Amino acid sequence: MKTLLRTIAFALAFLPLIIGTDPARGQESHRFFNHGRAIIDPTPIPGQMPVSERVILTFSTLDFDLLCGLTGAADPTREIWSCPRREGSWRGKPVTIVGPAMGAPYAVMVLEMLIALKARMVLAFGWCGSLHSKVRIGHLVVPTAVISGEGTSRYYSSGGGMSKPDAQLCDILKARLAGTTATWHQGRHWSTDAIYRETVGLVRHHQQRRTLSVDMEMAALYAVGKFRGVKVAGLLAVSDELFTLTWNPGLDTPEFLQARELGAQVVLDTAAAWEGQ
Repeated sequence: MKTLLRTIAFALAFLPLIIGTDPARGQESHRFFNHGRAIIDPTPIPGQMPVSERVILTFSTLDFDLLCGLTGAADPTREIWSCPRREGSWRGKPVTIVGPAMGAPYAVMVLEMLIALKARMVLAFGWCGSLHSKVRIGHLVVPTAVISGEGTSRYYSSGGGMSKPDAQLCDILKARLAGTTATWHQGRHWSTDAIYRETVGLVRHHQQRRTLSVDMEMAALYAVGKFRGVKVAGLLAVSDELFTLTWNPGLDTPEFLQARELGAQVVLDTAAAWEGQ
């Protein structure tokens, strides 16, 4: 009887490894996420042109068009996973503008291919919602520690659900912001897959952790950057406020439009200031 009980206990202990799931949550066991060789590697399609070392990745058509205008990036428009890309320049440095790649899974698919196409520095430029009363519509946010509430980061990181930007690139970005008139913040940030499930409980939880803001992509992009050894950092313009637990949208406000214009120039100045590996 004791032998039988030992056998059952042994089998139960290794059940997650055998079936590949966490029985308590119905999800893949975390032990498989960040180990072993991937079956599919990101490989450029034959004939696909390399990108420049410096890339700006966007999540809206508005920002893609704004950055293309600033850098003189015009047709031909090529695509990466159906995501448009154009080649421009800023302060004499070539820069590739890519977007929109909304949501962590899609943004990571595009980022993986950008890396395969020789990108070595990627600045993500997008929008975020404010979770803190000091962070208002029209401000800018540099996420320096991002809580993963999306499903992509864990396949690249075993860091306990927290992703960070490349320190050197982030320092360049903050130095450029310090030389502007922008009101900007740095600190803890949250990425989620479900913008329509930012519940009162979740927002309060993140407010207790002093989280400043929320978006959909940043945690996963930072995780991939570290995993692949590529410099990734991000800048977000505050488009709406949730900190009162009532939604206050600000997409059409002069403050937000001005923040987008200024933020776009900051990420381009940062890209131009980056001197390579």
